[in-house]
Amino acid sequence: MKKLALIIVLFITVSVNAQFQKNFIDHNYIEITGTSEMKIIPNEIYLSITINEQDKKGKISVEKQENRLIKSLKEMGLDTDKNFKILDYSSNFKFYFLKKTDIMKSKTYELIVKNGLELGKVYQTLEVIGISNVNITRIDHSEMEEYKQEAKIKAIKAAKLKAANYAEAINQTIGKALYIQETNNFFPRNYSQVNEIMIRRGTSESKDKINNIEFKKIVIQAKVLARFELK
Repeated sequence: MKKLALIIVLFITVSVNAQFQKNFIDHNYIEITGTSEMKIIPNEIYLSITINEQDKKGKISVEKQENRLIKSLKEMGLDTDKNFKILDYSSNFKFYFLKKTDIMKSKTYELIVKNGLELGKVYQTLEVIGISNVNITRIDHSEMEEYKQEAKIKAIKAAKLKAANYAEAINQTIGKALYIQETNNFFPRNYSQVNEIMIRRGTSESKDKINNIEFKKIVIQAKVLARFELK
């Protein structure tokens, strides 16, 4: 009975697939590729900031440097509760008893800023308090998922418009979509080409004015393959 039931299920599946293929082939259709490209300005710039004791003359503690850092960021108006966190903490304490060396501690933080103006202020602030180990790790956008969806929709609309134009050229029209497939979408979730991020700094006659660092836009690309009924 089990074998019989399995044979029946397989027969039904094959029959349904065959019917689908037959119905699809019975239609005259036009196959089109639609593409779209969007460029968006990043609003999330991720920084890696490292502080350690051995970089400081007189061995200023990591804790004291950390307090200075957080205080300075808050004075800038940055939300340290939301956009500032510890990534790594290390110490050579385990080697102290073996080599009797000074205990050195280090902390690495992640800070997120919204734009080039905030980034310029952070660089200046870190320079004032004596922290120089800072790097841009990646850039992103808080609404990336929405932009990805928008790019896909634009791609399918482009495919439909192209199909309609081709059909009109041969005195025909298109009907309903018979098939749609996403292909070769490029969504740079971790856009980390750091060497391409900073293009230039805003120039100013005043040296005290904060430079507004400009960023290369994030490119989002979408591509779809679509088949429309040809009438």
